[in-house]
This record gives sequence, structure tokens and C-alpha cells, in this order.
Amino acid sequence: MSVINLDNAKRITSSKLLFADKIIYIKGAANYMSLIGAKLAKFLDIDTVSFQRGIYQGKQVIFSEQYYNKDTEKRITGGKLLREYHEYIEPNHPDAVSPIDEEYFNNLTDIWGALEFKYGLKYEKDIPEVMMNFVKAFCFDILTGNSDRNQSNWEIIVSEEKISMAPSYDFDDVFDFISYYLSPEHTEEEEMNYLLENFLNTSAPEFANIFYEMYDKLTVKELIKIINDVEVEHELELNQKFKDQIIKEYTNHRLEIEKIINKRRGKVM
Repeated sequence: MSVINLDNAKRITSSKLLFADKIIYIKGAANYMSLIGAKLAKFLDIDTVSFQRGIYQGKQVIFSEQYYNKDTEKRITGGKLLREYHEYIEPNHPDAVSPIDEEYFNNLTDIWGALEFKYGLKYEKDIPEVMMNFVKAFCFDILTGNSDRNQSNWEIIVSEEKISMAPSYDFDDVFDFISYYLSPEHTEEEEMNYLLENFLNTSAPEFANIFYEMYDKLTVKELIKIINDVEVEHELELNQKFKDQIIKEYTNHRLEIEKIINKRRGKVM
């Protein structure tokens, strides 16, 4: 996939351009995690945007095309949805809900409640599928260390016919195994061990099995292949130390996950 010259694009905002009659979104290319993260997401059946490499004003960038039809669809950010829900269930709360409050509601339980509150009458049939995609996103985040799915990094797409979860579009912080924004329920904990154990212990088997299937599918061997595929597809040569660090961290992460899974299954390591 060749690098595309975007110098003829018309700037709309700092990150949004009009190029070849299409709206595109750009981000800096210093961090190629987005390319790897998007490839991982597609491998694990997560709906995601497709990234390409480009040159804009003499700088390397990564860009994706607009993922919704602005004439027939509108985007509702996670922050807006959770803020409205927060104000509904806590009517005495000040009108200006802070981002910190939104983060507290950025969990699967309250996202489901917010969807029911906002869209339950007209789009009730769509909500289970939307929530299934949120569960898949949570499992993906825990498995790959995609730590930044905060309320500003997910959206709901609304049309006259249906609602859906927008494709994932932010993978800059994949393989960051320190903390996670999206959680199963109200909690101030951000560590993987707590969030994963809580999810596996309280979720229905069909949801827990999503994580098991992803874990079984994304082996270290598959990760190495995906990184190599990204290099070939985007005509890149990533730094070997960079690749080795990713593989080392994911290998160690899988060992921690294995302990949690075996503990749940009643096995002794």
C-alpha cells in the first residue's frame, strides 16, 4: 500500500481534511501503534476504521476515511450519552457533569443503561447487538492493552433505521498494560487483574467466552505474524527493538491472563 500525497487536501479542522471528495481524519505517524492495533482488531473481528499512510505538508501522517454518512447519520459521543444518563438518574446533580463523572459511568453496565434510556423506545431491537460490540471491545482492550477507550473515544451512530457502535478508531495506546478506562461496572480500579476477574466472574457464559476465544486466537505467534503483515502492507520497516518490546510485553501479559483463567477454572499453576 503506497504512501498517499495529501497536499491537495483542504483543511477543515486540525485533524479533518477534505481529500478527493471524501472526509478524512489524520494523526501523526510517529506512533505506528494505530496500524498494528487496527490490524489486531480486524483479526479479532472488531469493527474498525482502516488506516493508510500519507504525506501532508511535508510530514508523515496516518489517516482514515470518515466512517459515517453525515447526510443520513449522526454521531453521539460517549461523553454526551453518559452525561445525559447521569443527569437523568441523579437529577439533583449539577448541570455541568465533569469529565471525571463521565469516566465513572464509562462502564458496560451504565452504557447499557444509557442506551436503554436514550434509545430504548425506538431502537430496542438494536441494543443487544450494540452491547455485544461493547463487550467485544472491552475484551479486546483487556487482551491487547488498549488502554484509552474513554468516553471520548467511542461513539454511537444513529440513523432513522438503527443505532450502532461506531467503528473503533483510536489505537495509539495499544499494548499499554498499565490501566484501562472501560470497565464492566462502577469502579475506580483500572488494573487488568481486577477488571478481568470481575468480568469473568460476573458475566454470562456467552460474554466470558468472547474473551476466551480472543485469548486462544491471538497467540504470540499470531501477533508476530500480524506485525510482519503490517510492515508489508504499509511498506514499513519497524524498529526491531520496538517490535521485540511489544512481543515481550504481550508474552508476559498472556502469562498473567493465564493465571486468572486457570484460577477461575479451579486449577493450580
